[in-house]
Amino acid sequence: MVAEQYVEQRLLGLATYFKNLEPPKRRCGWNRIVVELDGSHIRTGIHKSVQTEELTPLRQIKKCKRQTDWREVRVGFARSAESKDQRTFVARMRQYPEVVQQLKSAAVDQGLSTYTLVYGLADGGNGLREALETEFSHFQFILDRPHLKQHLYATAEAMALPSDMRFFWVKCTLNSIDKGYVKSVISRLKRWSGKGQQTVGNLSKYLERFKDAVHYDKYRSMGLPIGSGEIESAHRYIPQKRLKIPGATWHPSTINPMLDLRVIRANDWWNVFWFQIGMAQKFSDKLTPEVALS
Repeated sequence: MVAEQYVEQRLLGLATYFKNLEPPKRRCGWNRIVVELDGSHIRTGIHKSVQTEELTPLRQIKKCKRQTDWREVRVGFARSAESKDQRTFVARMRQYPEVVQQLKSAAVDQGLSTYTLVYGLADGGNGLREALETEFSHFQFILDRPHLKQHLYATAEAMALPSDMRFFWVKCTLNSIDKGYVKSVISRLKRWSGKGQQTVGNLSKYLERFKDAVHYDKYRSMGLPIGSGEIESAHRYIPQKRLKIPGATWHPSTINPMLDLRVIRANDWWNVFWFQIGMAQKFSDKLTPEVALS
């Protein structure tokens, strides 16, 4: 709980400041900021009593049944577009609006100002783009290219193309999208009359939704990322290294506090956090009971 309060004060305090006051038009920060957000699943469990009078053989207590589930943990970071050396991470088991609010605070920590251009790289999850566009002005969404490539291969399979033709079709289609000809790709998909029409139609609607977020050659020339390798790597060493160890099952209420400890470590706030804990403990030890209760 202490770690959770520390992260909220450090991140949400910045968001509150910029929400209540007009952000400065220029700051000592970066002109372009990249934000990324992605999710992974952690196994959770809740003990529930069962309708039986049978007791456990060792401790002689009433038997319980553990109901397991997989819940999504969302991890994001903000950094300057010019450098990968410094990043501010966030991680929560919450819905997109709350996580993106923390992500905006992370961007403020990285130098976000009124005129900063923000580029958001993520997959096409429902509500994700909308949540990012709500929090960030001067925002450009970039659809994760490997995620789009998976959709293309699934569509090629549904079209019943021969195996040697699937690779060629995906390569040509993705090359056209890279160069900014996504409208031509959508037109060709709408004219398809063979097998897998429903899957092809879904892909055309998907591309229509993200047609302004797939000009990958342009993003490359601007030095922007087009794949989610950075955030997938962050998943491995922030939540999964501690929460996804073999055999682990977590109560849902313990996940966010543990994530906050991992975020404190990843953001290099560890020493400051424990220094503040020590100072608070030292101060409380000097208080008399009368003062402490007043």
